[in-house]
Amino acid sequence: WKNFDVDKETRGVVFVNAGLGQTQKPWHPDHTGGSYMNARINSWWLVLILLLYCFVPFSGQAEDAEKTIQTITVVSDDNYPPYIFRDFDGDIQGILVDEWKLWEKKTGIKINLIAMDWSKAQEFFLNGNADVIDTIFFNEERAKQYDFTKPYATINVPVFFHKNLGGIVDIESLQGFTIGVKAGDACIEVLKENGITSLQEFNSYEAIIKAAKDRRIKVFSIDKPPALYYLYKMNFEDEFRYSLNLYTGKFHRAVKKGRTDILKTVEDGFALITKKEHNAIEKKWMGESFSRPAYLRYVLFFFLLGGLIFLVLVFLNITLQKKVRSKTSELQDLIKQLRLSEEKYRLLIENQKDMFVKFDPKGRLQFVSPSYCNTFGKTQEELLGEKFMPLIHEDDRKGVADAVANVLKPPYSTRVEERAMTKEGWRWQEWHNTAILDKNNEVEAIVAVGRDIDERKHAETALKKSEKQFQDLFNSINDLIYTQ
Repeated sequence: WKNFDVDKETRGVVFVNAGLGQTQKPWHPDHTGGSYMNARINSWWLVLILLLYCFVPFSGQAEDAEKTIQTITVVSDDNYPPYIFRDFDGDIQGILVDEWKLWEKKTGIKINLIAMDWSKAQEFFLNGNADVIDTIFFNEERAKQYDFTKPYATINVPVFFHKNLGGIVDIESLQGFTIGVKAGDACIEVLKENGITSLQEFNSYEAIIKAAKDRRIKVFSIDKPPALYYLYKMNFEDEFRYSLNLYTGKFHRAVKKGRTDILKTVEDGFALITKKEHNAIEKKWMGESFSRPAYLRYVLFFFLLGGLIFLVLVFLNITLQKKVRSKTSELQDLIKQLRLSEEKYRLLIENQKDMFVKFDPKGRLQFVSPSYCNTFGKTQEELLGEKFMPLIHEDDRKGVADAVANVLKPPYSTRVEERAMTKEGWRWQEWHNTAILDKNNEVEAIVAVGRDIDERKHAETALKKSEKQFQDLFNSINDLIYTQ
């Protein structure tokens, strides 16, 4: 039935049969016979139409119910410890594996988690073989093809370089080096945008670290967590340094552009995982520090105990102050005696072969012993007020400066070996430095005691050279050597 209208003559509803083009009128008080039957037939048609109208929405809902997501295929990198990597048997494991299993349990939706080399994982996803891709960084180029979840982890991407290299402080300083990268990584675009095109691609982070260990590459840029994992695993962490952070990325999960239904399902599922559950998974794979938060409940007790001890110390301090006053006169007598003995100590220092100096924190000499003056062939007038650093060999100045810096903080004592220009030429000396503190526990001066160790240093050098010559000779002998 196509249409209906009100018949002005009968004041009833008129139905138009779409197929026959006929008009029929329902029952009216003035109608009799056939008209009454026609009215009943048309009424049943009206009921049928209303039923069909009501049925259509429920049918659509049933069809939508059939489209409920039952299984989701997720593809990810398989070489990203501790997030996802393979065990000895080749099975995937890690934080993301456990979190997706928990997601499956929370939502009731089956997860098919597949891990492969990162470049292949992206190709696998874009070819429509997976619904979700994990362990992916956001960038504007990818945003044209992907819709991203909120980030769930922040990842630093440093540049690693061999310990013998220096001067790598920014991206421009990478010019001329071949940089090891993982195929498909976002760092490739960052490097190329900055003019770094000499790149050597590998399928996995582990392959990059192996190449570095085999000395096939000297510089590489990979995400920090897997880099540290494989460097420590291969016992190779001391051979490489990092100082330049290329960029900081964030882990997302992503779907194909426009698949907001899957995106919402993924985010809603992870929202069901509590912080406690997430922390338990992280603790499993990342471990925990030696300081246990459970012990924090004892902090208040120790604070109270410390407060009690403080009060006791205050009481004792007041008592001691009274005793100090009574001892002041005795101390004044001792000071007089010390002044008398000062002359004795001065004579002792002047006759010592070891050198004694006193200088301020900036290295200006305040006192020099006669033995120091004699060693350097200078008078006290020439040395006092001057800095001693110009007398030190240029290659040793940094070590001496570090020693002076260290003596300014607890335990206020350092030892250093240096070469100094004496009146006899460059000679090795050994110095022990001790800080003098004022009443505010600030360093006001440094006292240093030094002695000549030139003969000992040359003897050590000669011994090492002799040992090396003997070792080289021994290694070059082809005959069998044995002892009885």
